[in-house]
Formats: sequence, C-alpha cells, structure tokens
Amino acid sequence: MRNWHWATGAWRLAGALGSVAAAPPDRCAGSANEAALLSCRQNQLNSANNRLRQMLDKLRQRYENDEPQRWKLLAASQETWRAFSQAECRFRTYESASGSAYQVYLLACLAELTELRLKDLDAIVANP
Repeated sequence: MRNWHWATGAWRLAGALGSVAAAPPDRCAGSANEAALLSCRQNQLNSANNRLRQMLDKLRQRYENDEPQRWKLLAASQETWRAFSQAECRFRTYESASGSAYQVYLLACLAELTELRLKDLDAIVANP
C-alpha cells in the first residue's frame, strides 16, 4: 500500500496558504487492535459529521431567509463537496481496498477531509 498520508499532507500544505501548524496528535494511534482502531476512526468521523451538521445549520439559519440564493449555493456546494470527499478518499485508499484495514483508512480520510471542510465553513461563519 502506498502512503496516502503523503498525498494528504501535500494537499493540506497547498491549502494552508503559507501557514505552518503542527498536526494534532492522532487520538486513535494507541488503539489496542484493529477493531478498536476501526471504532475509534468511526467515532472521529461521526464527531466531525455532527459538527459539520451544526455548522451547516448555523449557516442555514443565517442565509435561508435573508439570502436564500446564497443558502442554495452553499447547499449545492455541500452536496458537491460530499461527493468529492467520498471519491477522493476512495482514490486515496485504493491500494488498500482489498486489505483488512481498508475501512480504517477510508474513515480516517473522510474524517480528515471533514475537518478541513469545517475549517473552511468556520471561516465563512467568522467573516459573514
């Protein structure tokens, strides 16, 4: 399996716009076994998805009545982003697709992209 983390790092670096920040520690790194790791990765993704839903609700409340076209555009971009993240993570984890840890890698990728999406949307919330 190729190291998809390299591609992730390069992609994040390109998106960082010159800012330098240390990666947060991997909360799942100390998992006792593959089942525990899978559970941890699923929990990470669930947490990120919950925060994403809350962020989108906040933006919907902001735009739906006062700027309905802007909300429609954001909703459409979110649908497109969701399709992109699924396809991107399937691409990044392709070489491990037949391995026993495939789902772990896929969930980690989806959680990472969701965290990046949250940062993008957070910037919109902070700068209306």
